[in-house]
Amino acid sequence: MYVLMLRTVLIYFVIIFAMRLMGKKQLGELQPSELVSTILISNLASICIESPEIPIAGSVVPVLLIVSLEILLSAACARSRRLATMLSGNACIVVRRGEIDQNMLRRLRFSADDLLEALRAKDIFELDDVELAIVETNGSLSVCKRPGADTIKLDDLNLDKPLDRLPRLPVMVQGEPDIEILNCLGRSKEQLEQLLREENCPAQEVLLLFCNAAGEYKLVRRQQKQSQ
Repeated sequence: MYVLMLRTVLIYFVIIFAMRLMGKKQLGELQPSELVSTILISNLASICIESPEIPIAGSVVPVLLIVSLEILLSAACARSRRLATMLSGNACIVVRRGEIDQNMLRRLRFSADDLLEALRAKDIFELDDVELAIVETNGSLSVCKRPGADTIKLDDLNLDKPLDRLPRLPVMVQGEPDIEILNCLGRSKEQLEQLLREENCPAQEVLLLFCNAAGEYKLVRRQQKQSQ
């Protein structure tokens, strides 16, 4: 038992040392090669803990080898943009001036829900507030807001607050209505269908439909997949 505890503590400090060698990037969003290294290190570290008959070097040596390879690869990528692109890919623009690049979404295998969720994580609920949205090579979304999208707070002007008003929310995503959001906005499915008839847009042609309680809406139609 004491031997197992000692081996576990030793491996624990070896992994901490390995992560320190790999740098601060390893603690944040991971690139593909960094994720692979992290998974391998965790698996290798558990070998000598689960199998006491295996010498402790059976885990330490492979872990240090992977760390060395990751450091060398990172240094090579810093010198060669082509190599970095081969390993991690390129950043991709998915929204320009409030317009979604649907072909890029399909290429990235992003759904409309994925995009909206990532925008909400950036405190953005209105698609029109987005000047530029970029999916980085590590899968995170970077957003540049449209100039003027950040409004002055009424508290700053010492003005009375108006009644709270929700932003335009996605009441239909990829042709499917969201009944919960419709109820939240006080809108009905019949009103939604009437709006689509007025726009001469069948439900299956809808990528996104945003609406608020005041009846203001934004319709994003599906685009046909472009042939390569």
